[in-house]
Amino acid sequence: MSNILVYALHHDGAINKNSLGAISEASRLAGELGGEAHAVIVGQGISDELAGSLGEYGAAKVLKAEAPDGLAAPAIDVLGAIVEGGDYQYVVFGGGLLGFEIGAGLAARINAGLTLEVTAIAADGGKLVAERPILGDSSISTSRYKDKGVICARLNAFEVKGGGSAAPVEAVSAELSPQAAQVT
Repeated sequence: MSNILVYALHHDGAINKNSLGAISEASRLAGELGGEAHAVIVGQGISDELAGSLGEYGAAKVLKAEAPDGLAAPAIDVLGAIVEGGDYQYVVFGGGLLGFEIGAGLAARINAGLTLEVTAIAADGGKLVAERPILGDSSISTSRYKDKGVICARLNAFEVKGGGSAAPVEAVSAELSPQAAQVT
């Protein structure tokens, strides 16, 4: 059993809709794999109420880290520590430039396969398989992962599905690299 971790991007007290769609999709997939979808939110002064609201979209648990928000380097450090210390084989991002940047950095950090611009994810034989359009959207490329996988969706790739209840929120901490600590 492996849980799926989803990065939840936020701005001005609201969660990005692409992140909500990624959480909904990860929840569906985790259920098929026999695990859970957990969300991670990184930022300063994020309320437990906002973080817990991710449960309404399928997150079984939310990990909240106090670090500079809207920047790739601190998020990579936090996500790297969570993946290395937990039972996560896959990390899913809802899309967008910041998600792509964090996803690429995280994949390098945890030695994972990386697929960008994903439009569909399926469970096959206990593993996730990601699909993305290639060649001007005229063909589909399928990605399978030898071990860990980082999957960054295309914008609006996944439907937002609400209806759940608030998730428990757990504070996590990670030591930021000297470089990430200097970024503003």
